[in-house]
Amino acid sequence: MLNGTEIANLLRERGFTHIYHANTVATALSYLRNGGLLSRQYVEDHPQTCFQTMQRSDEKDKMLGIYNDIFFDATNMWQVNQVNYSYYGPVVFKYTIDFLSQMPNVFVSKNNPIHMQWNCVEDNFFCDVQELKTNLEESTYSWPIAYHIILKNQGGIDFTALHEIDFFIPNFNYEYVDSEKYIQIINDGQKCMRCRCEEKNIYLNCKTMYPDQWNKLVGEENSMRFYATY
Repeated sequence: MLNGTEIANLLRERGFTHIYHANTVATALSYLRNGGLLSRQYVEDHPQTCFQTMQRSDEKDKMLGIYNDIFFDATNMWQVNQVNYSYYGPVVFKYTIDFLSQMPNVFVSKNNPIHMQWNCVEDNFFCDVQELKTNLEESTYSWPIAYHIILKNQGGIDFTALHEIDFFIPNFNYEYVDSEKYIQIINDGQKCMRCRCEEKNIYLNCKTMYPDQWNKLVGEENSMRFYATY
């Protein structure tokens, strides 16, 4: 476990001001209805008020003991050149890093959990800030994508530190694969997100999703991860 203030300061030193959590429209709507980001364990335990899209890592996350954690990235994956999209979905909750200073349960991963090994869980996280600094200094990136910022056994975190929600939406002036098939889903997703954000007085920053990003999001491997109500 790392010191939240030190992590916030380290992020600032490396030029970061926000951290990001991406998800599908359906899961994001559960967050908005319930007033904050929620762990997957919390959503599963409260089916009366919550819904979430399945993730391929769900069962493994339970075995690893990270199913009740909340994950952030140091960058918005939709705007990182070497990635250019987020598998988790087109809705990105953008939080100021200040709130990390108040958190006693901050971890930073060395790998995405899908690549973690059950028999050496402790080795998947940095043991202290100095180890993290050393690895950052040796990296070619300001903050490698695999270094997820994790709130351990958090359950939920409210929107107090939420700056805005970025919502990446297809622009049908471009040619998309199977666009006609998904138009109703996309329109429904936009309408629901706008309504919920207006109710919560949260700024919804709509941005254009380009064809290559859309094709990755709805590709065969990822199924349909825009709205994804199943």
